[in-house]
Amino acid sequence: MKLQVKRFFDNSFKTYDNNANIQKIIANHLAGHISKNYYEQVLELGVGSGLFTKLLMDKISFKKYVGIDLSYNLLTKAKSKFDELSFINADIDYLPVDIARFDIITGSSVLQWLEFPKNTISLLIQNAKKGTEFYFSIFLEGTFSEMKHLYHLTGFGSVFNLKDENFYKDIFYNFNKSEWIFEKQNYVLYYDSVQEFLKQHKKTGARYTEKKSFTSKQSYINFCRLYEELFKNENNKIPVTYSILYIRGVK
Repeated sequence: MKLQVKRFFDNSFKTYDNNANIQKIIANHLAGHISKNYYEQVLELGVGSGLFTKLLMDKISFKKYVGIDLSYNLLTKAKSKFDELSFINADIDYLPVDIARFDIITGSSVLQWLEFPKNTISLLIQNAKKGTEFYFSIFLEGTFSEMKHLYHLTGFGSVFNLKDENFYKDIFYNFNKSEWIFEKQNYVLYYDSVQEFLKQHKKTGARYTEKKSFTSKQSYINFCRLYEELFKNENNKIPVTYSILYIRGVK
């Protein structure tokens, strides 16, 4: 799984910033939740090209920042924007840093890519020091609901098997239940055509699924036709639904 996820994101380093529309919306909303303007030690998970990093830099000041991402190419792009910051190319499921030193641990649109989410998130919280603040946004089941429906009809457009909000709530509620705040938001973005959406989605690199990628040309044609027939609105736009969970809390 991780090798394919890494390969897709590595290949998107030239196109990610101009196509990550939903990721920008999510990052802005998450940044708005951060409560303080100074944290001595900052850990950002899933830096990508630095979209959320830029919002962090505008929002807070700090003594030390560490950013981690699986994609070397995207991380190199982030480094070119923020040369003064420390970045590590690593897998979040196997973090190479001492979690206990950080005052804030955050990441936008990243935890859904964990291979061992229950174990990794639990260790993050367990190993953090008392008072550490956490801020995350996560893609949930319900994202690409239109595409998932059409996949069952056409065999084209498989989607990644995302978790529901209760899966994540159960993990965080194991630690100081009263300290966690959850906010679920659904977003719908509209595109002029199915082809436009698919091309833009591909350019973000966020396209790993557990299914084999090969499908017939006819499956693709049927997918595009049915998407428009079933979902196109009165303005001749096609909708794409995203379901997001925002999590914030203190250990």
